[in-house]
Amino acid sequence: MASPLLPHKAFAENLSGFATFTTFKSGNSSIVFHRPFGSSAPGADLAQRILAADSASDLAGVTPMLEALDPSGLPAVARAAAVTAATDSSFREALVGAAVRGLPSLAPADLCSVVESLAELRAYSVAFKDATADQVLARLDEFSGDMLGHTLRAFGSMQYYDDELLEGVVSHMSAFPEKFSAENVADVVYALSQSNFCHPDLVSIVQHAGELLLKEAALDRGDAIASIVDAYSQVGCSDSEVLDELLARVAASPDRLAGEALAKLVTATVRLGCEDERLLGQLLDAMVSKLGEVSPKVLINMVAALGELGVCHNQFLNALTDHTIPERLGEFQATELSNIVNSLNKVGFYNQEFMALLEKQEVQKPPGKE
Repeated sequence: MASPLLPHKAFAENLSGFATFTTFKSGNSSIVFHRPFGSSAPGADLAQRILAADSASDLAGVTPMLEALDPSGLPAVARAAAVTAATDSSFREALVGAAVRGLPSLAPADLCSVVESLAELRAYSVAFKDATADQVLARLDEFSGDMLGHTLRAFGSMQYYDDELLEGVVSHMSAFPEKFSAENVADVVYALSQSNFCHPDLVSIVQHAGELLLKEAALDRGDAIASIVDAYSQVGCSDSEVLDELLARVAASPDRLAGEALAKLVTATVRLGCEDERLLGQLLDAMVSKLGEVSPKVLINMVAALGELGVCHNQFLNALTDHTIPERLGEFQATELSNIVNSLNKVGFYNQEFMALLEKQEVQKPPGKE
């Protein structure tokens, strides 16, 4: 039986001269690390074998080599494992072990790359998380804002909580705000929210990031604006002139934002308890034509937020239930569809044809609906 790793074999056969690029920002400056991924790059031969693996047995043959892997080869090997979504348990365990041993020798950019790859692969251990936290905390001055943001966001996706690390990062952000862009702040706040971590300095950090955005912000910074408004919602800071001005800038031309950014902005604005019907109407009007660009998870979060606040925008909800979900039904799980129905019920919205469609998917009608 063919392995799911097979499609990567052809890719691996053409890796000579291939290069990976890792871009991190420090404040408003971008640093691009260019690493050749040909045969001369550290770990490249092993990475090529991982990418070319036809089966789990091929990976088993690679596993013993991880014991002697030079730490400088970890980024390439971890990325190859993430690309192939390697599932062999012995290989994954050995890779995580190699990462734990190699972390102290890695430059911050490489450490961040390894953490992101293993988070994507969902291969990690308590020892790996603790070792990473120790390294980041001990070397905070060496990390740019972008590196810290990426690393903490990966930690958030791992559901990892280390109060000493988070305290250290927040204190560092407070002491050196110039190192952190609005996107960096949003990444860190996301990680903190995933850990239910609260810190008194967070509001001022988010406020500072918002002020930076106002100085920089044009509508082509839509992702950044959406991320920082989301950060405001995560720290529960709704009483802010900076926030109001950011929202006003977006509301002036919301159709220029990408679908995912606009959806995140809508969700955050609703969670902040926005009572400005005109603003919400403008955002949701613009959202109608972008529903097809938005992932199921983001759609579900947006509808849930509308349900909690009791916002019923008929044009948006009609588009969602007449077209978006029916046309993409296979992308939603039954429990997710049921959650959407519950949210629609909270705002008193009922679409008979939509419910008939869901009945075929064995999703029950909300109570009291015939």
